[in-house]
Amino acid sequence: MKQRLLLICFALLSGVAVTAQCVPSDTVTADFGVFPQPAPEGSDTIVPATPACIDNPYDFTFTVIVPSSFDTDFGSIAIDSARIEPDGVTGLPSGLSFACNPGSCTYLPDQLSCIQFTGTPDATNSPGLYPLQIKIFMYSPSFPDPIEVNFPSNDGDLFEIEGQYTIELRTDADCTVSTQDLPANVAAFSQNTPNPFSGITTITATLHSADQYSFEVYDVAGKRVHQQALSLHAGTNEIRFDGAMLQPGVYFYTLSNAQGRVTRRMLVE
Repeated sequence: MKQRLLLICFALLSGVAVTAQCVPSDTVTADFGVFPQPAPEGSDTIVPATPACIDNPYDFTFTVIVPSSFDTDFGSIAIDSARIEPDGVTGLPSGLSFACNPGSCTYLPDQLSCIQFTGTPDATNSPGLYPLQIKIFMYSPSFPDPIEVNFPSNDGDLFEIEGQYTIELRTDADCTVSTQDLPANVAAFSQNTPNPFSGITTITATLHSADQYSFEVYDVAGKRVHQQALSLHAGTNEIRFDGAMLQPGVYFYTLSNAQGRVTRRMLVE
């Protein structure tokens, strides 16, 4: 019995260890808001800038910062915490969900935190633009009820947050055959060979100049199962991936950096 309990505890701890949380951007210096901020209303700019693709894994992180107080016509109001409720995000395509860091989605003042959107948009979605809104409740010892702040705001909200968040959803074909989403320095990113495979498979990436990239593998539920930092040189690079520990099925592999991301599909036997 004791051995069985130890095995259960180990499994639970292992599950916690592999659960990745989002990482907030340390470049944010503002004292309040969600970053990147909403795109200006009516502009051609889309935020998040990374498009989502049907039947492909998606991953985007917003940095969140909550103030310790804010000024009003009636004086300064202290804030001791803020929270995003389970229904606090509207507009996500089917197949996408969100998680926070801290995991409770309860944020403390003056600390960099984040909210992460992940998953795989399914074929029940129609390609197009999906308006997105993030609702944060701020709690103050001065008020019995939480203060609602929407990003972007609704008419009549106490806090006016102008602009628009929009997830652009594309078809799988648009994402796979188009090269417009390749990082600017990437000339080509190949289909893995062999494919299907059960052990080692090889992907080639051709670059205009040397740069740093992240190579990631996701399952069909959008869970990341592999992540690797790469220093690639100019010309053709070979990326060898060992899928021996993966269950048979469809997976997606991506190459990305701050300039963009490209995704391909592979099959493990």
